[in-house]
Amino acid sequence: MNKPTDTRFIICNIVSGNYRGAFGVTAGNDGNCELRTQMELDRETVERYLLNVTVTAGTQTDYALVSITVLDVNDNVPRFVYDSDLGLTTYFGAVSSVANAFTKVLTVKAEDADLGNSSLVNYALDPLSAHSKYFSISPFGEISTKQSMSTILSRNRLQFFEFRVSACDSPISGQQLCSKADVVVNVIGSTNRFKMIIYGLNPQQLKKHEKDLVKSIRQFTGSCNLLTIEKMIEHTAIENQIRTDIYWYAVNPTTKKICKKQDIRKLFETSNVQLIAGKVQPWFRLERISEDAGEEGNMSNGGILSTNWKTSNILLIILAVTVALGAIIGICAICVFWNRYKTAQRNASNFSHSYPQKLGPIYHPTMGMDPRTEYDYETQNVNMLISDEDLTMKSGSIGVPAHQRMGGGGPQFGGPGFGGPGGPQMNGGGGGGGGNQSYRTYGYRPAQSTAYEGDFSIEESMYAINPSGRLDPVTKRIQAIVIPTPDYHQRTHPNQHKSIL
Repeated sequence: MNKPTDTRFIICNIVSGNYRGAFGVTAGNDGNCELRTQMELDRETVERYLLNVTVTAGTQTDYALVSITVLDVNDNVPRFVYDSDLGLTTYFGAVSSVANAFTKVLTVKAEDADLGNSSLVNYALDPLSAHSKYFSISPFGEISTKQSMSTILSRNRLQFFEFRVSACDSPISGQQLCSKADVVVNVIGSTNRFKMIIYGLNPQQLKKHEKDLVKSIRQFTGSCNLLTIEKMIEHTAIENQIRTDIYWYAVNPTTKKICKKQDIRKLFETSNVQLIAGKVQPWFRLERISEDAGEEGNMSNGGILSTNWKTSNILLIILAVTVALGAIIGICAICVFWNRYKTAQRNASNFSHSYPQKLGPIYHPTMGMDPRTEYDYETQNVNMLISDEDLTMKSGSIGVPAHQRMGGGGPQFGGPGFGGPGGPQMNGGGGGGGGNQSYRTYGYRPAQSTAYEGDFSIEESMYAINPSGRLDPVTKRIQAIVIPTPDYHQRTHPNQHKSIL
């Protein structure tokens, strides 16, 4: 604003705030001070600069404070954070051999120095890793099993699982930056786990002394120097003392395999246990270090059920019991119905129908008290097997009218000869009942002929019985025919007779 006429003698300087000489200032042709960067700026190193710039023209001097803020760009990749005092750049985790599906194994963590969305990290399992299909990862970096370990181990005889995890930022624009880390997951069994019994502190308090415990134990484990606490179980206080069981496992970082208890047998020697107990004496009392940590180290409070007993196990047991009960009920029902079926089948086979059922005699309720009606005849169905050839009509009765066989001369009741040849003639009609002839007086003869048994010429002329068992020459089948024959249960009158055809 108050520039001198001659601007050739204007001098500009940065008096303070120029960290590492990041900026430079010079006088321009127009007499203004021009500020420029002299190096690449990094927001992650210095986010804000406050420069004191002075200008001198002859004997006059002035100054100005210049504030410079460095903007962020997505120039940093996410970096994994390894919580290992051994300086390892690999994540090591372990899971029990009886763990259920969706069991948490370990947590990975990555940080991005950028701002905004560029600092948000997304985790994913590398699909090119062969063992990544057995695990899943959450947006917070928690790695869990997809299936139960018993199912995974039944299909694969693997000593450990190895795969890679990627961490990528989330920029609004520009290229996405990613980094990867190796993950090794071992399977913990009863041959790997050992237990430390401590009095005086609960699990939350022991977390503060975890590194001290690891350093005390590591000198007796040799190459299996990666010691990790699997879990802590607090027991009911005994004599006002809190008891905590710590379950450990050891891994050899070089081979990436979990160690067995015989590999660290030196740790369980009495003298070494006493040395470790002396080192931790200021914080708590070490009772003992035991090789026997239980079948899976999951029993607590002396209970019957394990501490990691899951609801899914109970549901599976209930389902199995339900299926078993349903199967038993179904088998019983099948047995009952099968027994009924066999009984019905036996009854059907025992009920023989080799011969047709015999029809009983037919009695006429309109029979009067006339002595002439005391002769009563009836028929019964008799089934016999004869062929069509054997069923012939007698030639003597073919073509003879029915009224002639009955002894009459005409079809009218009053006609001559109804009473038969030689019978008494009544009004030009036949004897033996005249026009009242009916089924009951059929075949009737006057009482003076006591030897007369009735006229069965019709029945005798109907059939000729030949030996049975002949086959039909056309159909090749044996046919049955019903032949009438009289039958009485008992004779109630001396004039009642049986007639056999």
